[in-house]
Amino acid sequence: MNLKSIKGVLQLVKRVDVVVNSIAILPIRNITGNPQDNYFCEGISEDLIFRLSRVNDVYVHPLEDVLALGRTSTTPEGIRKALGVKYLVLGSLQHISDSLSIQLELFETKSGDRLYSERYCCYNKERFSLLSKVSQDLLFQIVGRVSGESKAALAAHSSSNIIANDLYLQARQAQRQAVSWNEQTQMIKLYESAVSADSSFALARAYLAVAYASCYDEWTGDTLWIRKAKAQAEKAVALAPDLPEAYFALGKVMTASGNYIGGEKAYNKALELRPDYREPRYALAELYWTGGRLKESMALFNQLLQLSREFGDCRDEAWALHNLGWRHHWLNEFDISQDYHKAALKISRQIGDDKGEIWALYNLGMINRKLGKYEKALKLARETNDRISEIWSLRYLAQNYLVLGDTYSAAQQYLSAMEILKELDFSPAKVYLLAKYAKLMLDQ
Repeated sequence: MNLKSIKGVLQLVKRVDVVVNSIAILPIRNITGNPQDNYFCEGISEDLIFRLSRVNDVYVHPLEDVLALGRTSTTPEGIRKALGVKYLVLGSLQHISDSLSIQLELFETKSGDRLYSERYCCYNKERFSLLSKVSQDLLFQIVGRVSGESKAALAAHSSSNIIANDLYLQARQAQRQAVSWNEQTQMIKLYESAVSADSSFALARAYLAVAYASCYDEWTGDTLWIRKAKAQAEKAVALAPDLPEAYFALGKVMTASGNYIGGEKAYNKALELRPDYREPRYALAELYWTGGRLKESMALFNQLLQLSREFGDCRDEAWALHNLGWRHHWLNEFDISQDYHKAALKISRQIGDDKGEIWALYNLGMINRKLGKYEKALKLARETNDRISEIWSLRYLAQNYLVLGDTYSAAQQYLSAMEILKELDFSPAKVYLLAKYAKLMLDQ
């Protein structure tokens, strides 16, 4: 164990102060009813999150956090309970012909009071420049001022090319939803088109690099993808050396290609530029674990747990508990692991996080198959219409039957999972399940 490295990790996390002005921005509602506007409604929220997250005076939850709340109430009280935020932004979009209207409301979550309401109107071609004004108005309402430095931060790293921005928002939505190889490649085409429309769009290049790295690391193992990812990440860093997302992308590429030293350096640079940026922090913890630096990884997740509790962020707290439980599991500390997963399960149920509940049940089942939790996870996955979760539930249920010596029932679960795979073309699961099913048949 490198004691100096552990101290560095702890010091890095301790520099992330709990920001009083924390905010969640819900996806903008599409009241026009045109499905083609859905990506833009989600994109408005993401754009505002990206801009405000550049400012030191506020902490803005990633859009993924808000989208993952599932059946949690979207009232100010419900969001505060789940994420611990002080402010909440709700909005709606109306799109008519070549113009659009965006209605935004800012709430204080503890009291439920509406602090600000404004309608913004513009022509389609002006919509991205409008978001700069919207973000300034929100910042003023939250902190009472908008300095020149803040204005520069709010405007940084967005593209002035409306076509590039439009394609980028479509790609971001597709990236969050992609579960099949076909969806993965369609998403990549959107990013590539955005970069073609604006070759200086560093943010689009950074996310394109992450997508390429995923093709190598999670789908194909073809080194062509990692070479393409490296080129995009390095170009993003060269174009925007102050962009944290560019260094996060570079870290993903380095780690995927086995360069853990380079990955660690890139992740730390991303955190230096934006200390509240959670993705590289989680990635760094994973990197330490993969590299055998177990105590450093555990220290980082414990600090993340502490931070989430100070923020009052229940969802992040459950996720930190899940990761700590998983690591104790791998250390064969099953009693400790079970306690962490039970705590994560309790929180997930309290805030209505279906996916968090499913993962907690998975892990409790893996610790003690005799608890029969796989059936519950499978039932919940079907209730929430989460097909990916259903696949993994069937997989674990099959393993449970194998432990009990019931190979026929195990085979039926694998076959059911593969029927879903025919619909989704979810390659990582397909390879795993086919291999397991083939081994089962050979053993028989």
